[in-house]
Amino acid sequence: MAKKILIVDDDPYLLNLAIRMLRRFGYETLSASNGDEALDIARRELPDLIFMDTEMPPGLMGFDVCSRLRQDGLSVKIMGCSGDIANGYEERWHAAGADDYLQRPYNYLKLREKIQQLLSEQ
Repeated sequence: MAKKILIVDDDPYLLNLAIRMLRRFGYETLSASNGDEALDIARRELPDLIFMDTEMPPGLMGFDVCSRLRQDGLSVKIMGCSGDIANGYEERWHAAGADDYLQRPYNYLKLREKIQQLLSEQ
């Protein structure tokens, strides 16, 4: 059975690109375009991994969603990403309970490698 990955990004182009790529790699995908939608889907669908952008205006940022899911006790691997290197986002993701972080622009083979590693730890 294919592992289920929730992809969360407010940019439709990047969201669709990640969906297509992860499906090619054999994963089942779910998608959300904001933090509130991500919380709802994650709680309802219980994905194996969540790959989430940091900034998703308006509303919750990615690491806020991560913190809430950890407070809920949801046992899911979470990997954050951002194209902004100046705001200390990597540290904020780890403080929120994320399992990994990937800086944009990223290489899709590197993303696949990180996802495989996280999913093998389950």
